[in-house]
Amino acid sequence: MDKITHETEDVVLSVKEIRKTYRGKHPVSALKSVSFEVRKGDIVGYLGPNGSGKTTTINILLGLAAADEGTFSITSDRVGFILDSPSLYPQLTFRENLLFYCGMIHADLDSAMQWIERVGLSDVLDQKLSEFSLGMKKRAEIVRVLLNNPDLIFLDEPFSGLDPFGQRNVREELTELTRSGATLFITGHDLYNIHQMCNRFLFLDRGKLISQMDIASLKSAKELEDYYVETYRTSSTADHKPEH
Repeated sequence: MDKITHETEDVVLSVKEIRKTYRGKHPVSALKSVSFEVRKGDIVGYLGPNGSGKTTTINILLGLAAADEGTFSITSDRVGFILDSPSLYPQLTFRENLLFYCGMIHADLDSAMQWIERVGLSDVLDQKLSEFSLGMKKRAEIVRVLLNNPDLIFLDEPFSGLDPFGQRNVREELTELTRSGATLFITGHDLYNIHQMCNRFLFLDRGKLISQMDIASLKSAKELEDYYVETYRTSSTADHKPEH
C-alpha cells in the first residue's frame, strides 16, 4: 500500500501546554505540558506505552474530560471519533443504530449507503449488533462516524482485537477517508498498521511529548518498532500499567 503524504500547512488541531492530574489517594500526573499541532490531511500516530496519557489526551480533546491547565483549538467544522469502547447498541439492529445517530445529528441514512456497501455490511442492516463479529463491529463504527462527514477523526485503538483480515479492511477504509481530505489522529500499539497509514508520529512518555517524526525518518514498520522499543525500553510506563 502506498502511504499518503501531505504538504498542506493548514492547522486543524492545536494543543498548547495541556496538563492533567487524576486526584485521589495516589494522584497520577497523566499529562505534563503537552503541546503539538496537527495539519489538514495528516494521519498522525500518537504513540506510547500504557499509562503514557494517550487516552486522556483524546478524552480532553473530545470534551469527555477537562484539562487542569493549557488550551487547545479545533478548527475543523465536523469532528468524529471511534473509541476503543463501542458506541453502538448491541440490542438494536445495525439499521436502528444508524437511524438513532442520524436523528441525533440530523443526517440522512441514504447518504451513508455507499459506505455501508463499501465496508460490506449492506446485507446485515437488519441484524442485531450483538450478532456481529468484532471486525464487523469495527466497520459498523466507521459507518457511524461518517454520518456527519467529519473532516477530523479521533481513533483510539482502531485495530485492537482484529484478525489480520479485519486489520487490513479497517486500515484500507480509514486510509480511504483521507483521500477526500479527512485528518486522522490515531492511538494504538499495532505499529505495523500505524506505520502503514501514518505520515507523522508523536511519541508520549509518562505524560510528556518526547519526540515527533515524519514518515521519512521511519521508512519501515521495523524502523518504527526499533525506535519504539529503544525509546521505551527503560520507561516505567512500559510495564503495562492501566491506560490514561
